[in-house]
Amino acid sequence: MIQGYMIAIVVSVCAVVASIYLAFSLRRLHRFVQLQQSNLDKQLKMVNSGVLGMGSRIIELEHKLASVRRTQQDVSESHIDFSYSQARKMLGQGLSQQAVVASTGLSASEIQLMNLVQTSTAQDKPVSGNRVVEALC
Repeated sequence: MIQGYMIAIVVSVCAVVASIYLAFSLRRLHRFVQLQQSNLDKQLKMVNSGVLGMGSRIIELEHKLASVRRTQQDVSESHIDFSYSQARKMLGQGLSQQAVVASTGLSASEIQLMNLVQTSTAQDKPVSGNRVVEALC
C-alpha cells in the first residue's frame, strides 16, 4: 500500500512539474507572439504611411499632368493661330502658296482657301461655292 502511495506521489509530482514546465513554456510562447504582433503592427503602420504618401504623390502628379495638358493645348492652339496669322501676312505680302505651305506647316488646301478668301475680300466680292471647290481641286 505504501508503494501505491509512493507511485501516486511520484505521478503527482511529475504531473505538477510537467504543468509548471508547460505553464512557463506557454508564457514564453505568449511573449514571443506578442513581440511578433508588435513588430507586425509597426511594419503595417510603416507600409500604410508609405502608401498614403505615395497616394498623395500620385494625386499631386495627376494635378500637374492635367495642368501640363492644359498648357500644351493652349500652346498648340496659339501655334495654330500663329500659323494662320503668319500665313495671312505672307499671302498679303505676295509670297507664293508653296512658300507659305513650307513656312507655316499648314496644308496646301488650307493655304489655297485662305488665298481665295483673302483675294475675294480684297476685291469685296463674296466667295462663291464653285470658286472654293475649283480652288481646292
